[in-house]
Amino acid sequence: ILYDGETTLKTIRKKKNGIILQPENPDYDPIHITPNEWEEVQVFGTLVGKAWKKEGNWGVIFRTG
Repeated sequence: ILYDGETTLKTIRKKKNGIILQPENPDYDPIHITPNEWEEVQVFGTLVGKAWKKEGNWGVIFRTG
């Protein structure tokens, strides 16, 4: 997602009173956008999985649905 001049990984959650851009990194706060605000948000793609290596072992997660 491109928001406020920065590219970031967020989950978009639709709510009755707008949307929430939920960060995947717990160190960051969610961004709330309400219908009475004008904000430009560009979505560049969809995360389908991630891979990591820890202590010589690989882990892989693929998101489905």
